[in-house]
Amino acid sequence: MKASFNFVFGLSVLILTSCSSVRVNSDYDQAASFQEYKTYKIVKQSDNFPLGVNAINQQRIETAIKATLTDYDYFYADQTPDLLVSYFVKINTEQAYNTYSTYYSGRWRGVMITDVDVREYQEGTLIIDLIDTKTKQVVWHGTASGTVSENMKNVEQKINEAVAAIFKEYANVKRTS
Repeated sequence: MKASFNFVFGLSVLILTSCSSVRVNSDYDQAASFQEYKTYKIVKQSDNFPLGVNAINQQRIETAIKATLTDYDYFYADQTPDLLVSYFVKINTEQAYNTYSTYYSGRWRGVMITDVDVREYQEGTLIIDLIDTKTKQVVWHGTASGTVSENMKNVEQKINEAVAAIFKEYANVKRTS
């Protein structure tokens, strides 16, 4: 079971769904001055990844974060950035239930038979936090969740799409603040 989990996680990190849509959520500190942020630095999060994680997918996530923030006119800064970008991934095993009822009628009475199908699947979530370096407080929190599988294609594209969807939420907050 653990080897299977590591295999799924290693292949897909979070790389959200080939058959269902990505769900994105965010929250933010309403007192934060998002217009003042211009630079960022990514915080290395090796402790926030389960054993067996695919290091290449970690690099893909960081590359996608950098590309997306560049698109939003942010600059990478090793020294004194305005924001720290912290990210991590979690995988949960979920269950889906389908119930089917069939009614058979005979000459004098009927019988109802109910079947329940249980399907297990892996739910992956990418979590990104933006931390104000002056206050040391999280000012924005975004997540993207979806189904992951062992045979996912276009992993890099799915990572890019998930990161872009998360930061689209951030751009909406920045525009309205």
